[in-house]
Amino acid sequence: MAISDIWRINNAELNEGSVDNVMNPIMGEDSIKEGETYTQYGLRICGRVTGCHPALTPYLSKIFNEEKRLQHRDEATQTILKQQLMQEIVQIDGEIAKIENQKTGLEDKIQRLDETILETKDKLSRAKSKDGEINRMARAKFTIGSLIIVLLTIYLFIFYSSTFYSAFLYQPSTENDLSLGSAMLNARAYSEALQLGFGPFIFIVTAPIIFLGLGYSLHFFMIQKEAIKWFKIAALLYITFAFDCILAYKIGELIYNEQWNSGDYAISMAINDVNSWAVIFCGFIVYLIWGIVFDMIMSAYEELRSNKHEINQLELKIEADKNNLSQLRQDIIDADGEIHKLQNNKRGIQERINNSILVDYTKIKTALSDFFAGWVTMMSALGHSEENQAEAKRIYDQTITQLFN
Repeated sequence: MAISDIWRINNAELNEGSVDNVMNPIMGEDSIKEGETYTQYGLRICGRVTGCHPALTPYLSKIFNEEKRLQHRDEATQTILKQQLMQEIVQIDGEIAKIENQKTGLEDKIQRLDETILETKDKLSRAKSKDGEINRMARAKFTIGSLIIVLLTIYLFIFYSSTFYSAFLYQPSTENDLSLGSAMLNARAYSEALQLGFGPFIFIVTAPIIFLGLGYSLHFFMIQKEAIKWFKIAALLYITFAFDCILAYKIGELIYNEQWNSGDYAISMAINDVNSWAVIFCGFIVYLIWGIVFDMIMSAYEELRSNKHEINQLELKIEADKNNLSQLRQDIIDADGEIHKLQNNKRGIQERINNSILVDYTKIKTALSDFFAGWVTMMSALGHSEENQAEAKRIYDQTITQLFN
């Protein structure tokens, strides 16, 4: 039977198992010719078998095995492949050396951190041994702060007693004109309030305690650690400022009515009235200073016979250094694992160099791809449908997967 007659066999016969019988003699004879590219080879073979799908897989397998055989016999190819693998080993050695250097740096950091922790522990031990001794700096801060807080407290009692009396209890008379000074610092506020009754007297006496309580709260908000403390502090200052604005408005209104006695005292007038601002700043600013000084003397009192703050700072530093130390040790473990992995890769490559016949699979994939490109080009020239070409592509992909797995 002639070759041209063989490929006239219909598809039904090919699918019934006659493919192997027909193709074996041809495949034995029809290899790639000298000087022929794999694309040209694919064109020629596809033309001879008229794009028959069952013929594609055997030819792909033939090219795969033939390329492997040629590479096995080609000493130059084996030398090149081994040199490539040796270069990979050189790169791995470089990576190992780099990680070893990093590991050495980590070990130095661990040593220095161990020494730092020992030094901090020694400082902590000395600080605890001094706990209970008089802290001179804290005593000075406490003494000066206490003196200031007493004077400020007296001032706030006089100021807020006077302003509360002027704003809420003052009764205008021809004998006693109201001025800014008498409204803020009224020496007769307590006696006049007492004349009005026991309730007004208690009101005037206890009114300053409102602001002292707000200043006291300011200290406890300051020592809290949660971020919400800033919202609390802002709300507290806003409330105090608003309270002072009300007092300033009331006093400004009284002075305006005493002096001018014409029209209503509007908010816009209070904003432009220096008397209102004087009341606000003489009260609010002093209150703010009182709260800050109170916070200072409370902190000083805490440290008066204790190194608690210093001890806490040292303990926090030790804890932070221990956490860093733990992380550095974990980094060394990770580095050892990476070195072990690289060394295993190196041993595997060395075993391939020593004991294996090497194959450049990329080159084989290129040959198969070029062959199939020629095959598909010929299928298109022969008028095969897109469905047939897609089926050929599916067979090609399946065969490639099987061969390289």
